[in-house]
Amino acid sequence: MTETQKKLCFEITPTKYVVYSYFDSETKKWGPLIATHWDSKSFWPSPMSAGLNYGLTVFEGMKAFRHKSGEIFLFRPKDHAQRFSQSAKGLLMPPFPEQMFLGALQLLIRANEESKPVAPAYRQGSLYIRPIEYGLDRLGFAYYPELDYVAAFWCSPAGNYYTEGLKPINVYVTRNITRAMPGGVGYCKASGNYEISRKAQFLAKEKGCQDALFLDGKTKKHIEELGAANIFMIKNGVVYTPPLRDTILPGITRKSIITLTKSELNLKVHEKNVTVKELLRADEVFACGTAAVITPIGKIKDGGKEYIIGDGQVGETTRKLYALLSGIQYGDIEDKLDWLTKIK
Repeated sequence: MTETQKKLCFEITPTKYVVYSYFDSETKKWGPLIATHWDSKSFWPSPMSAGLNYGLTVFEGMKAFRHKSGEIFLFRPKDHAQRFSQSAKGLLMPPFPEQMFLGALQLLIRANEESKPVAPAYRQGSLYIRPIEYGLDRLGFAYYPELDYVAAFWCSPAGNYYTEGLKPINVYVTRNITRAMPGGVGYCKASGNYEISRKAQFLAKEKGCQDALFLDGKTKKHIEELGAANIFMIKNGVVYTPPLRDTILPGITRKSIITLTKSELNLKVHEKNVTVKELLRADEVFACGTAAVITPIGKIKDGGKEYIIGDGQVGETTRKLYALLSGIQYGDIEDKLDWLTKIK
């Protein structure tokens, strides 16, 4: 492994181009896609923007992978386009058109690839892509505002979200911090949701853990998700994950795992409420998400107690699912489900 590979973590590595589009509140239409250098501040929000002042911002997190052939493929871009749209609707923002979303991804990667390879080499990382939409200048929300918006797409080569890779992490149950309440926007990929997660993750790190586990805000009995990932548990050969509701983000990786578990491993998947007590007795537990991919959880801390999951190592089913998912993403396993889109 070279020094360059060692330094590739889940952090921003500046690229040359960003792609953006404006939404005009008068015409009710999105403008053309524009690729520009990062040093052009034409798309940057001002201090008066509703995105900065009121948190009127949603985003997506997705990846592209370089295959052995050298070609670059996006993973489930249509699903990300749909979730980007749903997040915008959840915050009463104009949804970004799916075809423009897909076109922006192609333009973004092509533009950045022209000067030098932007996606890491095969199996040496991925290209993380961040579409974001935010409201422009507006003072107050006493009436329904007619706002202009910007949708911008940027990218960065990235390594693992958890530096441990496919090694177990420790998770802390945050009983006094609630990520989302019923009736809110917990199901949206809204920027404000992640500040709550950040607060919980700071607490988790103080406890010697890599991430925080949130419980439902009403009963404080059922698990929901981690700071930036969905969660699964396995018990006696059956896979469980919390059902989607308005307090849980509908993960694209979550959806992919459910499909692969059923179709490739022939295991049952139950989307049901899972209590903390049930989770602590699981044979395997893992987190999943675009950034986290599939990350095993070996130890859970709840209050002053520590609980080892299984033998504390990577479980067999977790390992198989990781191999399946990453195999499809990097082109080593046939894409039977049409999840990959080639950059042309």
